[in-house]
Amino acid sequence: MTTLSSEEKEKGKGDEATMRTVEESIQALGSKTRCWDNLLDELEVDGWGRAYKIIRSKFKSPKSNDNELLCEAELRTVVSELFPLHTIISKQQTTVDEEIIPFTQDEVKTISAKMEGLLQIHVLYMKRWDEGM
Repeated sequence: MTTLSSEEKEKGKGDEATMRTVEESIQALGSKTRCWDNLLDELEVDGWGRAYKIIRSKFKSPKSNDNELLCEAELRTVVSELFPLHTIISKQQTTVDEEIIPFTQDEVKTISAKMEGLLQIHVLYMKRWDEGM
């Protein structure tokens, strides 16, 4: 059995510390990658969720929500310039000059069935077109 000199023991401790640091760095990188993947998954599900809030906070100016810098009169001026008042336009009732032909529920069902059949034919045709007929 060989004994290590004090110099070799110190060197070994340094190597262990280096290895520990490398392992911690690898774990941190894996954790960051996992968090990034989770964030992307959340983005697919909820576009206005945590990912949006993170991005928004990165681009937001520090004073963007600080309305205390504007006095009330200035704030009213800014709002009125951004959102001017418009006159309200009332809806006009239109009249139909032609006679409206009444139809029955059975007629609607018949037309719906024909349209569904045409749609199925169109879908089949498009599939064959994609396959190169």
